[in-house]
Formats: sequence, C-alpha cells, structure tokens
Amino acid sequence: MLELTWQNGDNYHQLQKKMEKMKELKIKQLSGKRIILTLFQEKDLLNPKYLEWLHDKKIIQYLNIPSYLNKPVSFEEIKYYVENLLNSRNHYFFAIKTIKERFIGTFKIGPIDWHAKNANLGILIGDQDFWGKGIGQEAFFIAIKFCFDEL
Repeated sequence: MLELTWQNGDNYHQLQKKMEKMKELKIKQLSGKRIILTLFQEKDLLNPKYLEWLHDKKIIQYLNIPSYLNKPVSFEEIKYYVENLLNSRNHYFFAIKTIKERFIGTFKIGPIDWHAKNANLGILIGDQDFWGKGIGQEAFFIAIKFCFDEL
C-alpha cells in the first residue's frame, strides 16, 4: 500500500481530531436516504476515479478552480489541495458515497467563518451515472443540516 507523506507530517492527527469532533457530536457519518458523507480519507485520494474526474473538463468546469481547466492537474497538486483542507480548522472535506459505499463525489464545507457563523459549500459529483438524480440536492440538505445543528 502507498504510504503518503504529508507536507507538515500531521495530516493523520488533524483528520483524527476532526473524526473525534464528529464522535463528540455523536456523528459517525452524515447520512441521507441514498447517500452518506464521510470525512475524506487516503483511500478516497488514492481512488483512480478521483483523479480521472479532475481531468474531465465536463466534470470540473464549475469548480471555480481555473487552473484545473488550463492543464491537467497532477496527483501531487491534488494531494497538496486535500492536505490543506484536512489540516484546516476551517474546512470539512467529505467523500460522497452511495449507501453501498460507492465513491461518487466530494463535498466541502468551508472556509468556515466561526465569528460570522457562515461557510461556503462546494460539491463535485464526479460519477456521471449520478448526475440529474437529485444527489447534489440531497448532499446539500445533509451538509446544511450538519452546519446548522452541529457547528
């Protein structure tokens, strides 16, 4: 198995802290009727579909990351991006999975402005088999409920 070395070496601990916070909140995962949101993990980063999605202009055109459209993003760039999200105290980064645990996209809460009590929300439904089926709407509902009830 590939062992990832993160830039500051404490990614695992930051992820553990967020997972502990979710446990403190008695949250193992955020569940809907058809999908679950789980904290993004190394296995999600290493899933070949994730990088494939980020190379598909049709999928990433609305991500608001213009550099991804100019040239294919490298695995190292994605690793750096994910590392920064996982190390941030102002972001939650989730994998969107079906109830049967098929990885179909990502969901980001952040940056979170703790003082003003607001946050940006972002979604990527990478698996096109799930486009137009209300998955994005369900993911937003789950995340917004989490934000209002728990954060």
